[in-house]
Amino acid sequence: MKKFLFALFLISSQTVLSQKLEPLIPDRSLVSFLEEFKQAVSKKDKTWIIKNLHPNVMNSFGDDGGIEEFKSSWDLDGDASAFWKLMDKIIDLGGGTMKSEDMYSMPYVFSHWPDEYDAFENVAITGTNVNIRDKPTVEGSEVVGQFSYDIVSIDFSKSVADEGDDRVGYYSWCYIESQDKTLKGYVYGDFVWSPLTYRIGFEKKNKKWKITYLLAGD
Repeated sequence: MKKFLFALFLISSQTVLSQKLEPLIPDRSLVSFLEEFKQAVSKKDKTWIIKNLHPNVMNSFGDDGGIEEFKSSWDLDGDASAFWKLMDKIIDLGGGTMKSEDMYSMPYVFSHWPDEYDAFENVAITGTNVNIRDKPTVEGSEVVGQFSYDIVSIDFSKSVADEGDDRVGYYSWCYIESQDKTLKGYVYGDFVWSPLTYRIGFEKKNKKWKITYLLAGD
């Protein structure tokens, strides 16, 4: 009986306080294409990117879409296109299959977001042992806790906006709170991602993978 009660205590003491959202391993059929995509991004190879765009690639909600609109929207002919910085971040986050084996999206924060969490009010922590600080700075702040791939609520009014390209959707510091309301503070923006931030989609058409959308919003 004592052993049973002790086991029950161990189980109850391991209560999950928040939802986890971790990256998933890509479908094996995509490995070759994704590797080429990553190489193209690392080399800023716009020729490869344009070649592998679907003719009707979506660039935003409401617009006509298409390759020329995509090129213009992301200034792929320019030297300072925000596209490359965004792709570096999305590739680093990773993705997961969606709907079928012929459709894939990145990052996983979008493709596997749980329906029970409001995408407008919650974000994902995208690393392990990410520090939460009492101030939006490293110098002069204290670490009040840590998160690892947790889904947390965010207060945008208290978050610190990035001074860079706002299309990337970065915040320098995000003011977040655990789902059980016991832990709150600032997390460095590189470790936070919203399911409504940019995501890129791929689809297998005629046995070839193509980039079918790069969208943000809902």
